[in-house]
Amino acid sequence: MVILEYLEESGKMALTLKGITWIYNPNQNLRKAINKGLEL
Repeated sequence: MVILEYLEESGKMALTLKGITWIYNPNQNLRKAINKGLEL
């Protein structure tokens, strides 16, 4: 549980109703695209 809490708090994974989703991606190009993108 400690490891899962750490991963969630550090933004590496998300706990949803469907389970655990890995959301960490160190790709700088992807981060730039997300920051400049439009959320619908």
